[in-house]
Amino acid sequence: MVVCNQTLTVLGKLFYRAEEIRTREVKFAMKRIGNLTEEQSKVVESLTKSIVNKLLSSVVTFVRQSNINVNTDQKLELVSAMFNLRGGKDTERYSFGDKAE
Repeated sequence: MVVCNQTLTVLGKLFYRAEEIRTREVKFAMKRIGNLTEEQSKVVESLTKSIVNKLLSSVVTFVRQSNINVNTDQKLELVSAMFNLRGGKDTERYSFGDKAE
């Protein structure tokens, strides 16, 4: 399957944004939880990475599918809009009822 540069760019931005959010939320949660052992920290990191990858895999599949009645440019525009990949300001996020730091 040939993947165009625009597809790689949008999917790259999507994974980068997801990683930024995951990292920020893990850091915030770790402050709330307190001291974890190195092994526990690795479990949290692994778990959150796995969740992000599983959530994004359906997006990647959608973009790469050729049997959908929407062309690739339209799919990429949809993904960009859904995940705010156009460079707009990140929306405020609240975790555990408190404002994320």
